[in-house]
Amino acid sequence: AHSRVKWLPHRDVVKPVHEMTAGHTLKRPSGGTAAVVYVGGMAVIAGLFADEYLNLRTWRTASHRLRSPGGKNVELNLQARFRPPPIGSVEWPAGRVLLECAADDSHLLQPNSSILEIGSGIGTAAIGLALLGSADHRAPSIIATDVCKDSLELLRLNAKANGISIAERVEARDDVSQSTVAPAVSAVCWDVSSTDAIEALEERGIRSTYLTHIIGADVVYSGGAEAADDPNRGGLAHTIAGLMRLNPNLKVKLILVNRFAGGAVSAVSAMAGIDHKSTLIDASLRDFETKCSMHGLSLKKQPIPERIVQRVHEDQSFATRLVWWTAGIWESLVLYEIAHACSSSKQQTQLDKKCARVK
Repeated sequence: AHSRVKWLPHRDVVKPVHEMTAGHTLKRPSGGTAAVVYVGGMAVIAGLFADEYLNLRTWRTASHRLRSPGGKNVELNLQARFRPPPIGSVEWPAGRVLLECAADDSHLLQPNSSILEIGSGIGTAAIGLALLGSADHRAPSIIATDVCKDSLELLRLNAKANGISIAERVEARDDVSQSTVAPAVSAVCWDVSSTDAIEALEERGIRSTYLTHIIGADVVYSGGAEAADDPNRGGLAHTIAGLMRLNPNLKVKLILVNRFAGGAVSAVSAMAGIDHKSTLIDASLRDFETKCSMHGLSLKKQPIPERIVQRVHEDQSFATRLVWWTAGIWESLVLYEIAHACSSSKQQTQLDKKCARVK
């Protein structure tokens, strides 16, 4: 052992193991302590399995502290299931982040804005935006949609519990003066992936020219809104492209989940010696991006801005932050901003002309 450390500049510091442990007794945990740790660990694991398979915890209250653009504090309390089914009755992380991203958009929370949300679920974004807009006396028109009737019913209950009135039919506002302080949300059962999705909106009194923004969270996944496995359904990209052809000024913002990024995938890839960059996008998102390109849509995607992360962190408990960090939530969330390719190229041409004039 001494011969192996002669090259070190301070070899007198390094001692063989038998010298370091001389005169010291390594303490082992007592049998009682080991038994308590073992039984406690097994009890926790058994409790988790029992909770999962026996559905012991059914409902929870999701409470959020929000701050309006005008600086007013808002409380949002939602009833949600611990686990699906139905899938829309759970408060998923992307919905919470979507609410903060939408509230950060100065053009979205305006009295003359008309916001269509895809896959509203329990109403985290729709109800939250209604409360934030009302707090600053500039409540927009919000249309919450979902294909699941049970989820919509839960959204209606959550809206009423937060003082939000439910409008069963959308009434267009011809001017800003029609906006009232009392917030309201329209709850509409709508399948965005159907081939006649736009016609279905028109039948419910929602004109594409009336809309100013489309938002959505975690709507692209296997069996989700894109409907990649069903040739008889149009899909999310098809519907967005159709709406934007009718209304080129429409702003679309989605928070999508890349289930091949972060969390366990990163750990397993690293242990297997695989470069994680090769698994940066899952098949559902790749198909969605391909279909957007086929329909003439341009995509701008980016990680969640740091200011949004900070605001969500401020609202979370330490336990929730730990769960999100362990699951790699932030690494998996992607912000998509969608525009019509023609309008994007026109904007770029105008920008190039301005730069040329400056030069």
